[in-house]
Amino acid sequence: MGWKNDSISKLLDKKATEDELVFLSLNGKNTFTKGISIETLINRKSKKVFDIYDDLIDSKDTLVYATECLSSSASFPNFMFQSLTFNRNYSKEEIITNKEILVRKVLSKIPINIKLLESIHYWIPQTEEFYNPIRKIVVENKSSTLLVTIAKYKKESDIELIKSFGINALPAIEEFPNEQFREILENNIKFDDFQYMFALAKSCTPETVKTVEKVIQLKIEDLKKDDCRNHCLSTIYNQIEMNNCELFYPSLEKLWLTNKIISYNIFENYKKNHSKIEVENFLFNGLMLNGEAEIIHKNIYDDTNFLKDMESGLTWNEEAKLVHILIELKKYSNEKYLIALEKSIVEIDDLGLSSFVEELKDKKSLILIKNSFIEKMKTNQSAYGLFSIMDAIKILKDKETLNKGFEVIKTRKDEFKKFPIWEEKLQNFLKENNLKLE
Repeated sequence: MGWKNDSISKLLDKKATEDELVFLSLNGKNTFTKGISIETLINRKSKKVFDIYDDLIDSKDTLVYATECLSSSASFPNFMFQSLTFNRNYSKEEIITNKEILVRKVLSKIPINIKLLESIHYWIPQTEEFYNPIRKIVVENKSSTLLVTIAKYKKESDIELIKSFGINALPAIEEFPNEQFREILENNIKFDDFQYMFALAKSCTPETVKTVEKVIQLKIEDLKKDDCRNHCLSTIYNQIEMNNCELFYPSLEKLWLTNKIISYNIFENYKKNHSKIEVENFLFNGLMLNGEAEIIHKNIYDDTNFLKDMESGLTWNEEAKLVHILIELKKYSNEKYLIALEKSIVEIDDLGLSSFVEELKDKKSLILIKNSFIEKMKTNQSAYGLFSIMDAIKILKDKETLNKGFEVIKTRKDEFKKFPIWEEKLQNFLKENNLKLE
């Protein structure tokens, strides 16, 4: 099945009667014929598709969806459920009705097709009609998937049932946060497990704060064996922050002072609850830590204004985000801003330095601390990176700093012989700038 089959479906809609389409849906020579016939009936809003669904509830046949570069498959009952509940031809009210009819049919079939029910569990309408039969299936079949459906009802009487699933109850705990699940979260910490972190983030209670802090510390310890700096903390940071539980904010604020990672949201919250001098010191102390800062413009799980955020470029522009924090510090203390700016130049990645200088739009301050560019060149691990630093220096239009930078290149000229491409880059640089090493 795919977009190219729209024309076939339209042709069938013109030529075939409803009875003919029903016959082909059940007796077609292959799955494609059956699928396209069902799709045509669905688009016609024929009530007979529900009778077909009755007949195909236990069908093992699968239908393949294909585009030019992707493909996936689904069983016929799954295909029909999706087509009847995600269809622009139907109104919102009709879709809700379709869901109820289809779920009702699955539950009335004996034996119940539990696999099918589990595959559509996310879209099961939360009505009392379905609560008892689904709860019975959960109890009898130990279905952790359908436990999620029961958890959505948020009934206190289901707490013990959810607890009985232990670690397998995490998706249900995410749907129904309750302090009585704290023991499960406390005893089964999995900081690299998305489902665990989602459940933890939803459990916004004073008791859970200790678990959050423990999770953060375990993650930091685990990262000591990895060479990914603060970037590896961003995922867990986003997960803890994703539901805006302000009880967790102090734990995330501490990470700015220990691991140089912060989000705009957490900073704004800190600003709201602290004095000006406290904010000034908070920003400065974090910026003065060794290593590059990891600054989160917007939580990765927040998809509001997604296109606008993409167009702004801030999501991926590390330099612009660092500039934002530095400018915030400047509002409180120009002296500390200059010190932090000097530190930032030393710590920032070579390739991002030119972009940083352009984003900052503060040549006056950069000229005051221009020696930091030269120190960066002297201590830079890679000689090749000196060219990127020189590109940033050129933006300053300061001849003295440019000359000093070239002197550093001269002192490290032998390092460029390490790789042919480095030596070629050096010769091109000399030619472009009309310079000589001797």
